[in-house]
Amino acid sequence: MTQLQKRGVVAIVICSRPFEGLARGQARIHGCADLPLIMIDHPLGGMDMATVQARADEAAPQIINYLRSISTP
Repeated sequence: MTQLQKRGVVAIVICSRPFEGLARGQARIHGCADLPLIMIDHPLGGMDMATVQARADEAAPQIINYLRSISTP
């Protein structure tokens, strides 16, 4: 994701909350400290489809808000 961001491609990382520190650290190490992170509840793996949908419902408004913020002149 950091390579995409550095090339001007919109990149967003969806991350569960326990991994936020790791994700921010990795983005910083790779020279992209401003890489946007969309935070969702943990865990995601091993969940039924209703729970996965709930995580997507949690992430979607954050993604939309971020995209709106970068497309505003």
